[in-house]
Amino acid sequence: MNTTFLKIFCLLLFAACTMVLSPAFAQYIPKASQQNISYQEMREHLNKLYEEKADLAVQQQLKDEADVLANHPNEALVSLAILTYGQLLGDQQKADSIRNATEEKYPLGLYAASKVYDALFQEAANATDLEEKYNAFNQKYNVSSYDEMFQPKFQEGQLMVINAYLEEGNQDRAIELVPMLKDGPFFVYGVYLLDKHVEGEDKHQALLPLAKDAYADANTILRSAADNDPMLGFYERELRTISSIYASMLYHTGDYQQASELALKLLSDTNYDNDTTPTDANTLAGAYVALDRKMDALAVYETFIRKHGIEGSMGQAIKELYLELYPTEDFERHLHALDEEATAQRMAKYEQEMLKKQAPAFTLMDRNGKAVSLADYRGKVVILDFWATWCGPCLASFPGMQAAVNKYADDSDVVFLFIDTRQNEDNYKELVEDFMTKSKYSFYVLFDEMKDPANAVVNAYGINGIPTKVVIDKEGFIRFQNAGGEPNVEKLVKELDTKIELAKRHSGS
Repeated sequence: MNTTFLKIFCLLLFAACTMVLSPAFAQYIPKASQQNISYQEMREHLNKLYEEKADLAVQQQLKDEADVLANHPNEALVSLAILTYGQLLGDQQKADSIRNATEEKYPLGLYAASKVYDALFQEAANATDLEEKYNAFNQKYNVSSYDEMFQPKFQEGQLMVINAYLEEGNQDRAIELVPMLKDGPFFVYGVYLLDKHVEGEDKHQALLPLAKDAYADANTILRSAADNDPMLGFYERELRTISSIYASMLYHTGDYQQASELALKLLSDTNYDNDTTPTDANTLAGAYVALDRKMDALAVYETFIRKHGIEGSMGQAIKELYLELYPTEDFERHLHALDEEATAQRMAKYEQEMLKKQAPAFTLMDRNGKAVSLADYRGKVVILDFWATWCGPCLASFPGMQAAVNKYADDSDVVFLFIDTRQNEDNYKELVEDFMTKSKYSFYVLFDEMKDPANAVVNAYGINGIPTKVVIDKEGFIRFQNAGGEPNVEKLVKELDTKIELAKRHSGS
């Protein structure tokens, strides 16, 4: 054969092979097979694949990754195989099989520890029993050896013990245990629990040293965080939370100057628009009064009310101060003008945020087994609240949601539907029933599809995190869809008032 022809033939054959083995058809090499791959890197890679899971080739890639991860020597990475099969591929049987094998292979490992840990809170008879069981757990399982992504779950147990003592009214033991949270991720929240639950004349004096330490820790953590740290926003919120508590403690223990400086910084940094703002405004105004700066105190109250309206005891406080400074003026007219300004600002703010997209139709079962459809409420404003029994922010917003439900009980044009979603427990209906019975909330609860994510309403609405509240107008259009829980009752009710009014006004437009 002519050698020139043979060379050309080989080149053409190589080119043809290259085309056949183009990236779209080349053998996929799982990222999980890379040495020293981290949990976070692997998790991000799986999430990116999941975004394209409609592609059959990508589904196979997810399976390939899971198969490699299932046999990985790092148990934390094995957990991603369980997650991939169970949540991303919908093969719960395979996920359970890997989990069972992992527990057997690592009797003191992550999954074995998780099973024992979760049972602690079901089996404990009281706070003392829970503390003893939690201490025994820590002696048996070396939590510090687990991947750092999982350690906070087990460290939170100390917080649960503290909360159990507070619920039983044993404030002294709770205060004794909070310093054990120092240098961990839950120190600020531990101080927050004490501030929320501890009562008595000596409360502020007793908690001041803890608040001071937590404030210093939160400052140190934030200063040392990198600009691209994914936890940066969380660190900032933690600092605001503990700054607010510390400022209040300083005020109540007589350090008015430092209290005013800290509260002023909080209000200035957030432009009077933050979860802690009502407390901070009261702290700053109170400190100014104590420092004989009453005009400044009045200005604080007025600025707050212009933005948020009247909240809590603030109405009485500003009334006393205003009449002391202006005894002949009409206080009620002045207050009404401030409150009207707040209402107008809220209307303008939320009107700019309005959406108009068709709400996905759904039919779900209620607690009595009755089928309920969104179409049943055509011609009404519908508020959907997506929640779960395990979701702390969801539960924190429920007092405000109950207040809103009560307020609109006689309004036939407004309906609230509470959609329980993303519960992996087999007995989720029992958990919901137990929660509703104990809490005495009068919510109309519907159950989302839990087993098949493709048919879950939460996914049809494109919801990533809960709680998420959706306001649908009378024509079936989504007008507002916002994630996050608001624990401030008055603030949440005012927000819903505004959104409901706007949904009514714009229905049909």
